[in-house]
This record gives sequence, structure tokens and C-alpha cells, in this order.
Amino acid sequence: DRSSIPLPVFLKLPNRETWEEFEPIIDVVLRHDVQGVTIANLVKDRTKVTLEEPLSESVRGGLSGEPTRLRSTELIRRTREKCGNRLIIIGVGGIMSTGDAQEKLAAGADLVGVVSGLIFEGPQLVGDIAASIEMDNP
Repeated sequence: DRSSIPLPVFLKLPNRETWEEFEPIIDVVLRHDVQGVTIANLVKDRTKVTLEEPLSESVRGGLSGEPTRLRSTELIRRTREKCGNRLIIIGVGGIMSTGDAQEKLAAGADLVGVVSGLIFEGPQLVGDIAASIEMDNP
């Protein structure tokens, strides 16, 4: 019941391998009337990612940036198809350019979040993305 929660609730969702692994999470989100979700940046299974340089086993944590882009975009698209406008979707994962941001929006994201792109491309990426969105939505 939204009236019992004074502020909107958003959840950051994991970057799952398949829609079949991800969809049950969306079902729980909808059942509990969460207002929005962030889909999905970190990839934890490194065996499915081609790395230019090998990582030592001592390096912990998930991978972000480009290795997450396609799967994240697919999960956004499938979530939007399933939920319609019942959820606000923040698209993250591999946004390294204005084209990547546009890809997330075209897949159904309402907003985009830039993490690795900000680090590797610099703060001007945010302005470039905002300008490209304004040009598409005058």
C-alpha cells in the first residue's frame, strides 16, 4: 500500500544472465508496489566476459561498463514490455556514449544512470547525453 510508505521506493536489480532468472524478481517488485527499479550494471560471472587483460583471482567484485551493456538493455526492454508504465525504470550498465544512453531510453528506460562512462569518458559525457536527449525531445 503506497499510502503506508511516505517516500517512493526504488530497487537496484541484479544483472541476471537470462530473462527467466530476472522475471521472478520483477514479479516480487510488482507485488510489493515498488515505484521504480534500476536495471542493471554489475556482471559477477567473469567467465562470460572477454577481457583484454586477465584479472587476478585476488581482484574481487563485479565488472561494470561495456561488459554489462547488452544484457542490461535487454532486461530493460523485457521489463518495460511486461510492466508497461507501472514502474519507473532507471537504465544503467555500459553507458559510455550518447548512443549507449539513447539505446537504454529506446529500450524503455525513463532515466539513465552513468557510472563507468563518467569515470572513463569524463564529466562532459553527462552534458553530451543531456544535449542529445534534448535534441530528440525538443
